[in-house]
Amino acid sequence: MKHVLPFFILLCIQATAQTGSVADFQKVSEFSGNFNEDLQNIGMFGYLSETADSSILISAAPFAGNGEIHIIALDDNGAIGEINSLRAGDFDFFDELSDARFGMSVIEVPDQNGDGDPDYICGAPGVASTGGLFYLESNGENFDLLEIALPIDMENASELGSFLFNDGEHILVYSAETTGVIYQCTFNAGNLNVMGIIDENHPLLFGALENGDQFGSGLSVSDMNGDGINDVVCGAPGDDDFNTDYGAVYILYRNLDGGIDDVRKISTSEGDFNGFLNTADEFGVSVRGIGDLDQDGYADLAVGAPGDDDGGLDIGAVWIIFLRADGTVKNHRKINRLQGDFDGDIQFQDRFGIRLANLGDHNQDGTIDLAVGAVEDDDGGTNKGAFYSIFIEYCPSPSGQFNVEVENGTASFFAEGGDGYSHIWNFDDGGYSQEQNPVHVYESPGTYWVCLAINSECGGNNYCQNVVVNTVLSVEDAFDANTKVFPNPAFERFTISGLTMPTRTRLVDITGRVVLEKTLNTNRNELDIAHFSPGVYLLELQAGKEKVVKRVQIQ
Repeated sequence: MKHVLPFFILLCIQATAQTGSVADFQKVSEFSGNFNEDLQNIGMFGYLSETADSSILISAAPFAGNGEIHIIALDDNGAIGEINSLRAGDFDFFDELSDARFGMSVIEVPDQNGDGDPDYICGAPGVASTGGLFYLESNGENFDLLEIALPIDMENASELGSFLFNDGEHILVYSAETTGVIYQCTFNAGNLNVMGIIDENHPLLFGALENGDQFGSGLSVSDMNGDGINDVVCGAPGDDDFNTDYGAVYILYRNLDGGIDDVRKISTSEGDFNGFLNTADEFGVSVRGIGDLDQDGYADLAVGAPGDDDGGLDIGAVWIIFLRADGTVKNHRKINRLQGDFDGDIQFQDRFGIRLANLGDHNQDGTIDLAVGAVEDDDGGTNKGAFYSIFIEYCPSPSGQFNVEVENGTASFFAEGGDGYSHIWNFDDGGYSQEQNPVHVYESPGTYWVCLAINSECGGNNYCQNVVVNTVLSVEDAFDANTKVFPNPAFERFTISGLTMPTRTRLVDITGRVVLEKTLNTNRNELDIAHFSPGVYLLELQAGKEKVVKRVQIQ
């Protein structure tokens, strides 16, 4: 049996909220978010790092002199609750240096001196040709600074300290040498030791990377496949798939031994990502796992693209990437000046998205939240910088999936719905409905490709499935079987359901006198019988050529 579906239109309803868009935000800059300190011009505050406590983050201004870091405890609204600032100029080591970029990346490490206060490793990629790493050991209200001697394995490194991440077992250190390198290190008693290297020579990366890709940027770890093992997630903002510096993201799936078993690349050419990127977007310069945001059972990602030009040059953007089980992209949401329900005052060359920090569920609404750096924001002066605490929306689009029960050619359909939902059903026999749970009568056996277009305020979907009809009743029998009158007997009104077309209706008493006559519309109707005398009546229902008579009683 061949079925030809007419053109099927998905209703478009403007979504007022979508999962991955912005529910609310708080800007933190010299003028906003309770920041009561002066920032330097061209200091570029907003280079973000995380700590073990998701409510405490570090925002650095690495171009303010030799650099400075601000350890910030956020209040409930994402503004500054408490702040502790630390500057390279506080330490003699930097007196003869310039452009050290102290603080460009910072990680918290286990308390090394047993004083109960956090210690940190702080990057300074402008120190020497390799870049530098420094141990900040707490000593009460201040810190002692110790330069970390670099292992021989890092002698060819470049820009060390640009990106760091502590995965709980290893310190991951990015180097900009060649195509980009990730060093897996241990740190104990001030000593750094290289335990492994992830680079272009890995069998699963061989031939995939090119010089200048900056593979390893935006370092983080997250369990991306649900096996209980944290996987490495990083970017390659210099990747040239399709064109120069479009950028890419890599998921490196790890095993129990820490080795890499599989690799997934996401770019304009791989991983089913169809978001629009452009030259020098630097997609992947920052990457964070954000858990299963859309609650489909698979982990998702947030990816920065600070060179995005939507609305103006280098305004920047953050992509929310919804993944399938195999790490390919199912869907995406973009947050920038024009999209994602974000009305922050990001301007030309703010480079929004250059750094991301995972804030956990900061506002306790069940959804992961993010801090996003905008390091060339001009609040208070040129490129003083800012970051935004962004509270992410969870508003799932309807799936469109439906259930169906078929009996003697009568198909009863059941779909999700409620206030704000709309439905368009195509029954593949020329029949349509806009009800949530329609009943449709098929005149012939067969297999029908039934489709539902469903929309809500959170989005829409199309879903189709085969519906098998093995036997059918005659049209008259089907009309009789599907038409229900209840309650019967009744006192004040009869409810009539199951009508599929306008139906001429007559109520006739036992003398043959017609006491009520009207046309009923489809599905569910009510007849007011309160003013009729008690007794037995005949209810005649005629739809087209088909007619049924029901015996009813008024009490």
